[in-house]
Amino acid sequence: LAKRGIFGSLASTLDLIVIFFSILLRGGSGMMKASNTSKCRRPEKTLVLYQFDGCPFCHKVMEAIGALDLDVLIKPCPKGKATDYGKLGDSRFRQEAFELGGRLNFPLLVDPNTDIVMYESNDIVKYLWTQYGDKATRPISYVLGTTVFQWTVFVQKAMRMGHGTVRCPSNPPPEPITIYAFPNSPFCARVTEVLCELELEYLYISVPKGSGAKRKEFLRKYGHLVSNQRKSLNLIQVPLIVDPNNNDLVMVESGDIVNYLRERYAA
Repeated sequence: LAKRGIFGSLASTLDLIVIFFSILLRGGSGMMKASNTSKCRRPEKTLVLYQFDGCPFCHKVMEAIGALDLDVLIKPCPKGKATDYGKLGDSRFRQEAFELGGRLNFPLLVDPNTDIVMYESNDIVKYLWTQYGDKATRPISYVLGTTVFQWTVFVQKAMRMGHGTVRCPSNPPPEPITIYAFPNSPFCARVTEVLCELELEYLYISVPKGSGAKRKEFLRKYGHLVSNQRKSLNLIQVPLIVDPNNNDLVMVESGDIVNYLRERYAA
């Protein structure tokens, strides 16, 4: 048991190192909030995104969602196996996505505020900035990540070697889990990968750097879980999940969250 614990811990550490370096390739794209978003339209109803974490095109959309400080309901659509393309299989949400859009392509955005159902990552990103960021100024890290270094998103996902791509059997919870996160955090990424693999629907609350109002609300609710040093610097701790299916359990620390999700929901 002790040996398994040591090897398990080592494997987790090595995985975190790999994900950390893969994240560095994106140069912080999506981690900083665009300025002047307060002057832009904000969605009254929650956006819905059908996607899977191992998809570089889906990641491009998540970076835009982070930069625009938007929240989104994620319905994970991983593959049945790595070689499955355009197949429904036993997926929890792929049939739903197919009925909405008529194709099994991802990402698929549904905006109930405008009745838009949209494929193609570039079109979705353009739509989000036009609809919810028309008066915003894009952070330099986002501009570089989506122009000069846009190719690195493909390398990043290749380095993850299929994490967040293939489904694992799981027991679906009645209500979506909530996660506070932002794109290209290695700690947030390892949790969203597992949420995807387990096909667990979740509400993604974006709290990028510069998201003043949301971060203040975060500290009001969950400040007792944040160290005094972090609070003195007005920093928060992500990922943080809230599970309404388990008496509104609140949990931080990515390793603990990953273990919890697998133990509670894996079939």
